[in-house]
Amino acid sequence: MVLGGDVNRDAVEYAKAHYRGKELAFLRLDAMNLPFSQGIFDVIVSFETIEHLKNNRQFLSACKKVLKKNGLLICSTPNRSITLSDLSRPLNPFHLYEFTVKEFYDLLSEYFKNVDIYVQDFLNLRQIVMYKLYGSGAKFLSLTLIGRKIRDIIWEKSMDFKILLWKRNVMAPFPFLSVKETLSARYEVKPFENNRTRLHRVANIIAVAKE
Repeated sequence: MVLGGDVNRDAVEYAKAHYRGKELAFLRLDAMNLPFSQGIFDVIVSFETIEHLKNNRQFLSACKKVLKKNGLLICSTPNRSITLSDLSRPLNPFHLYEFTVKEFYDLLSEYFKNVDIYVQDFLNLRQIVMYKLYGSGAKFLSLTLIGRKIRDIIWEKSMDFKILLWKRNVMAPFPFLSVKETLSARYEVKPFENNRTRLHRVANIIAVAKE
């Protein structure tokens, strides 16, 4: 049995209409308050959810509660080392907090004894330069009082502007990809090697955690 969940009602209805199977179901769920009995799931897959949540520890605690004794949590998140590490807040207007590899590992280790880290989505030079330019611009604004006021207006007062900025500037180098392109070496999942993985090129971190 596979159960899919999302907090957004429209997303759940879309999934129900487009993906069907005898062993497949979709529910509207709050990731921080999973309405299930203790120890019923073999695997929980949560791709790029944790950075959207106000209380990531409550989310991990909920996941641990509903997993079986040897169950797996497979959880991914953007790599803060590349996604504008100079910012106090992520550029993506829907992200509340993004993690470095160490932060992500340390957080998962509070709840699970065994945590393996993998990386995915190796950026090209153009994408790396764009990220750095955005980060430098935000850092420059933070140097003066008026700059910080402008920055805060962008982040807090104009969601429409943030979404527009995200779509036009950040998503520009990441167009929708074909299945063939998605299966390219750039998106291959690889184990994180502390002394060899070039974190300035890695966009996504994936953790596989269990007791």
